[in-house]
Amino acid sequence: HSQGLDSYRETLSALSNSSPSGNEEVITLFQTLHTFLKVKCSTLLDALNCDPQLACLQMDCWSIVFRLMEQNYQKQLPKADVLWKVFGDSALFARHVLLQIIDVLFSQLMGDGYGDAPRLTDQLFGRMRSLCRQIGRVVPILPELPNLLRNLPGQLWYKSLIYDQKENTIEKALHVSMLDPKVHHERFMIEGAEVVESTKENRRIDFYNKNLPRQEINAIWTTIGFFADASPIPSKKKEKMLAVFVQGLLQSKYGVLSTNTKNKGIPANDIHLDRCLHEIKWVCHLLSKSMLGELSFPANFVPGIVKKAILLESTSVILHMRPTAPQQKVDRFVTQLWKSSCLGSSDEVLGSLTFNSLLTQSRMDDAWCHAPSTNLAQACASLIEIYAVDASKRTTKAYWNNFSREVDKLASSLAAKAKEADMTVSTRPASTQTNGVGASFAHLFPELESFSEKDSVSSPAGAFLREAACFSLLACVIASTRSAAFIPTPIIALNKCFREKITNLSSDECMQEHHKYYQAKTGDAPKGTSNFNLLFVSSKVLSLTTLLHLSVTRENVERVGLDDDISMLEYLTFSIISNLSASIDNMKTLNLSIKETRNLFNSSISCNHVIKSTAMWLGLIFDRATMVIRNVPNENDKLRGLHAAIKKLAVSTCSSAIAVLTKALSVLFDTASTNKLGKSLNVDLALDKAFHCCLGAIRKVICLVHACREYSVGEESSVDAQCNMVSVFSEYQNFMALKVIPTTIGIKKSDAQDLCCRQSAGLLCVLAALCSTCSVPQTLYQDIFRQREKGDDSQLIQLLRATFSCELTRLATRGFSKCLDLAMQHFGDVLNDTIVSMFDYQSITSHPSSNTDLLLKLGGEISRRKGTDKLKKTSSTKADDFGYKEENFWSLCTDIGNLFHNWNPGDGRMDINQKIWINSVGRAIQSACAHICTNEDGDSPHATSAEKECDMRRELLRSIFTSMKQKNLSFGDLPGDSGSNVRSIFECIKRNVFFLSKTVSYYEEQLRWGCEDDDSIYKRAEIRAYEEAYVGFCASVLSDMLKENGRWVNIMKDVIVKILESPCVDRTEKEIILKLLSRVFEEYSHNGLGSVQTFVEVYCAILHTLKTCLCDLFAARSGNDAIKHIFSCALHIVKLQGKTTPNDKSTHAAYINAFTNWLNICGMLMQEEDLVPEMCREVATRNNSIRGSDPLSPKFTILGEAFQSLRKHEDTLFLRAVNPYAKQRVPSNAGQRLGQNLKLSHSCLKTVKNFTDEFGTSKSV
Repeated sequence: HSQGLDSYRETLSALSNSSPSGNEEVITLFQTLHTFLKVKCSTLLDALNCDPQLACLQMDCWSIVFRLMEQNYQKQLPKADVLWKVFGDSALFARHVLLQIIDVLFSQLMGDGYGDAPRLTDQLFGRMRSLCRQIGRVVPILPELPNLLRNLPGQLWYKSLIYDQKENTIEKALHVSMLDPKVHHERFMIEGAEVVESTKENRRIDFYNKNLPRQEINAIWTTIGFFADASPIPSKKKEKMLAVFVQGLLQSKYGVLSTNTKNKGIPANDIHLDRCLHEIKWVCHLLSKSMLGELSFPANFVPGIVKKAILLESTSVILHMRPTAPQQKVDRFVTQLWKSSCLGSSDEVLGSLTFNSLLTQSRMDDAWCHAPSTNLAQACASLIEIYAVDASKRTTKAYWNNFSREVDKLASSLAAKAKEADMTVSTRPASTQTNGVGASFAHLFPELESFSEKDSVSSPAGAFLREAACFSLLACVIASTRSAAFIPTPIIALNKCFREKITNLSSDECMQEHHKYYQAKTGDAPKGTSNFNLLFVSSKVLSLTTLLHLSVTRENVERVGLDDDISMLEYLTFSIISNLSASIDNMKTLNLSIKETRNLFNSSISCNHVIKSTAMWLGLIFDRATMVIRNVPNENDKLRGLHAAIKKLAVSTCSSAIAVLTKALSVLFDTASTNKLGKSLNVDLALDKAFHCCLGAIRKVICLVHACREYSVGEESSVDAQCNMVSVFSEYQNFMALKVIPTTIGIKKSDAQDLCCRQSAGLLCVLAALCSTCSVPQTLYQDIFRQREKGDDSQLIQLLRATFSCELTRLATRGFSKCLDLAMQHFGDVLNDTIVSMFDYQSITSHPSSNTDLLLKLGGEISRRKGTDKLKKTSSTKADDFGYKEENFWSLCTDIGNLFHNWNPGDGRMDINQKIWINSVGRAIQSACAHICTNEDGDSPHATSAEKECDMRRELLRSIFTSMKQKNLSFGDLPGDSGSNVRSIFECIKRNVFFLSKTVSYYEEQLRWGCEDDDSIYKRAEIRAYEEAYVGFCASVLSDMLKENGRWVNIMKDVIVKILESPCVDRTEKEIILKLLSRVFEEYSHNGLGSVQTFVEVYCAILHTLKTCLCDLFAARSGNDAIKHIFSCALHIVKLQGKTTPNDKSTHAAYINAFTNWLNICGMLMQEEDLVPEMCREVATRNNSIRGSDPLSPKFTILGEAFQSLRKHEDTLFLRAVNPYAKQRVPSNAGQRLGQNLKLSHSCLKTVKNFTDEFGTSKSV
C-alpha cells in the first residue's frame, strides 16, 4: 500500500509541474486525476481517518484540478463524458470539495460529537489552507459559504469506502461524518451531480430551530474565519447572504449578544467577553476586506451590536480601566517627549498623527495612542469606524444620515446607562465589617480595619460606558478622514455642538461645573470629582478630540467639518487642565490620610496614574499645536481659523497649564515625603514617571509660547502681557527654592530626597527653560543655589548649579534672548560652573580605565581582562539629554565658548575691559575645542577611556591658559576679582578629592572585611586606576597654573595644603593630597624655573606641614607610600628653592637651609640599613630626644642636632602673621616621635632610599 502511494505521489508531482499542450493531453490529464480520485480516495474525513498521507495526496490532486480550472482547461473536455459531469462546472466541484473541508473542520471543533476523530497535523492544515487559496482563485468562497453552512446535515456513523475494500483493521471501517462517502464521493465521481439533499429534517440549523448551541456557533465562526483568512479574495458579486448569515449568528438566542432576558443582570465572564471580542473582530475583518459585498445591514444594526457588547462588558466584575499602552511604551514615550524639549517640534521623534492608528492598540507603534481602555471597546470602535467608511463610500446620503443618527442615539443611550450605574454605586449601602475580630479585640489588630472600609475607588462601569459613548462618535469623525466620499453632518463634524457633546458625555455634573470655573475663572473653585476612572477617561477623550482638531489638513478640512470658532482649542484644553487640577486635589487629600490602608494604596496609585497620563496628553497637545503653527501653512479660511485658535490657546491657557503642572509636581513631591505609602507607591518609579511627564509637558507649553512669539509679528507684547509668565515663573521658583533644593542637599535622608535627586536635572532644566519666557530676578542664583543649613551638601549644590548653567547656556546660544541676558549677568557663576564640570570626578569615571598595567598589578589577570573587555565595549557618546552630564561636557564647553566670544552688550552696561576679557575667554575656549576636535577627527570630542578624557581636559585648560597669556590676560583672574577662577579650581579639586577618598576607603574597607571575589578585586583595582588618572590630571593642571603665576601657590596652601593638618580629615584623603602635591611640585620644579623667593614664606609653611605629617603618627599609619610622597614633595620644594644662598640673612631662607640639612641627614641615615636596629633600640630604651651620647650611634647625634636646629629656626621664624600653621608648636618629644616613625621595615627604607637617590645626598641639595 505504501509503495502504491509513493507511486501516486510521484505521478501527482509530475502532473503538478506539467502544462497540457493539446486537447488530448488535457483529456488524458483529467482522466488520470479522475481515476486516482475515484479508485484511491473517499471523502476527505474518511481518508484522514484511514491514512493522513492519503488525505495529503487527495488534497494535492484537488489542487491540480483547480490549477487547471484556473486556466479554463476544463472547457476542452467532451460535453457528454463523465469528465465533463465531474469537472466541467467549477462551482459545483468547488462546493463538493468545500463541504468536505467544512466536515473536517467541524470534526476538529465539535469534540466528542465526532467520536475519536484524528487531529490535524501542521502539514495537513497547511495543505488545506493552500487548497483553499487555490479554490479562491477559481470560485469566490465566501459568497458560497452561507448556503453551505446553512444546509449542513447532522453527523452520523458511516462506513468507510477505503476500508470497505480491505479486510484488515476493521475498527477503522466506521467513522463519524456529515457526509456519506458512498453518496458524496462515489456517486459524485460516477454521476457528477450534487447529490446532498437539503431537507428541513437533516439540516443542522433547522434541527436546532435557530437555537444553535454555543459550540455550534463557535464552530461556524471559526469556519468563517478560516475561509476568510485562507482565501481573502473579495467577492465582486453583491451578495447579501453572508451579511444576513452573520447578522443571524450575532443575534442568535445563544449567541454572545443574545437578547435573552433570562441572562439579564448576570455578570459577564472572561470566556463570554473573549468570544464576543473574537466575533466582532471577524466582522471587522470581513468589512475591511469588502467580503460582505454591498452593505445590507439596517442602519441600526452595527450600533445595536456595539451597544450590546459594551453593556455586556460593563457588567464584568473584573473590569479594569487600565493604561492603553504597555508600560514600557509609556516610559519610552515619556523619554521621547522630554528629549524633544524646547527646540522646535518633536514631530521627527513622534511622527505625524495617523488617524488609522487612533482606535486599535494593535496598530500602534508608540504609547501615546488614545484607544479605548479594553480590547472589546477597541473592537467596537473599530467596527463603527470601518462600517462608517464603507457606508460613506457605497450608500446613499439618506442611509449615511440615518446611520449617523443611530450612532448619536447609541452615544446618548450609553451615557444614560452610565448615569444609572453611577447612581447605583452612590446609593449602595456601606459594607459591613468582614473580618472576624470582635469589637473588644479590634484595637489589637488595627491593620484589619482597612478590610471593613468602603472602597474609595469608584466603580469603573460608569466611566467605561461614557468612554464607549464618546468613542462611538469619535470613530465616525476618524472615518471621515479615510473616505473621500464622506459628507459631514451636523452630528458628526468638528464643530461647537460636537465639542460640547463630547465634553458632556465624558464628564459628570460635578466635573462640568469644575470645567466652567477654569474656562471663566470667576468665583470660588467648586470641588472636583473623586472618580479617578472618569477623570482618566475624560482627559483621554478630550485630548483625542483636541488632537483631531490639530491634525486637520488641507485635504480633509472640508470632510471633517471644522468650524471657524477660534475658542475651540481653548475650550477643550481648559477642560483637560480642570481634570488635572481635580486629580491634584484628590492626591492632596490622600496625602493627608493617617492610615496605611489598602484603599489608600489603590487610590494613590490610581490618582498618580491619572496625573501622569493627563500631563502626558497635555504635552502632546501643546507639541502638536507648536508643530502646526510652525509647519502647516494657513492657506485657506479654515486653516487660518485653526492658526488663530492656536494663538488664542497660547494666550489664554499657557500660564494656567504651567501653574497646574507646577502644582502637580508639588503634590507628587508631597506624596513622596508625607504619604504614608509613598515608598510603596514608587517601587516601579511611578512617581518619577509622573514627574517626568509633568516636566515634559511644561517644556512643550514653553515651546508653544516661543512659537507664537515667533510667528505673531507685532503681537509679541500682547502675547507676553496676557500669558502672565512672570507669575508662573515665581510659583515654580518658589517650588524649587522651598521644596526641591533644600530636600536635595539636606542631610536628612528620605524618599523625597531620592526622588528629587533623580529628577533634579529635569527640574533645573525646566527652570532654565522658564527663564526664556520672562524677566527673572537678578538674585536667582543666590535664591536657589545656597546653603540653607550647616549640614547641606556643598558639593551637590555646585553640581546642581552646573546643571542649571549648562541648560541656560544651551538655550542662550540658540536664540533665547532672556536666557542670554541672564547668563551674561551671571557670567562669573556660569564660568565657575564650567570649571566645576571640568573637574567633576564622577564624569571622568563614566569612562573605562585604559591603565591595564595597574589593573594587572593590583587585581591580577582577571581584573586586567575585565578592564580590557570594558574598554572594547566603550563607544563615543553624544549629548542627547539636558542638563550637565558627563557625555555632554564638551557640548557645554562649545556653548560657553560661543556665548562668551559672540557676546556684545552694546548698551554700555559693562566695563570695556570686562567685555574684552569675556570675549577673549570665549575665543580661547572656542579655539581649544576646535583644536581638540581636529585631533579627535570628529565633530565633537569624545573619549574612549578615563585617561584619554583627562588628557583632553588637560589640553583644553592648557590651550585656554596659553591663548589668554598671548593677549596679556589671565584666565585665573576674573575682572575685578583677582584669583577667583584659580580658587574655584582649587576648591573643585578639594571637593572631588574628598569624594574620591570616600570611594577608595569604601573598597579598602571591603578588603578588610574579606571581600575577595573577582568583582570586588576588580572594583578596587579600577578605583585605584581612576585615582591615578584623576590625580595626574589635577597635578598637571595645578603645575600649569603655578607656571603661569607663582603667587597662586598661596591659594593652593590655603585651600589644599591646609587639609593635611586637619585632625578631622580621613587618612585616605590625606594620602591622595600628598600624592597630588608631590606630583605638582615635581612637574613644577622640573620646568627649570629659578628661585621663587618672593613666595618663600609660603613654601616654608608647606614644608612645616610636611614635617608635621612626618613627625606625627600619620606617616606610620599610612606606610610606604605616604613616607615616599612626603619626602618627594619636600625634596621638590627644596629643589625649587635651590638658589637660596647660605649667606642670605632672611629667616625664611635660613629655615629652608636648615630644612635642607635635616632632610639630607634623614636621607643618609635611612641609607644605612645596619643602623636601623640600633635606632629602634635607642628609641625603645630612652624616653627622651633622639640626641644622645651613645658612641655607637654618632649619626643619631647628628640627626638630633639637625632637628633641634630646625626647631630653633621655627621658633624664631615670624610665620604667625602670614601663616596660621605656625601657631602649632613642635612638640618637645618630636625627636622620639620621629624615631618611632622611622621604625619601618627594610623594604620601606629601601623604597625611600631608592627615591632619594634620584636627588643625591650632598648638602648642595
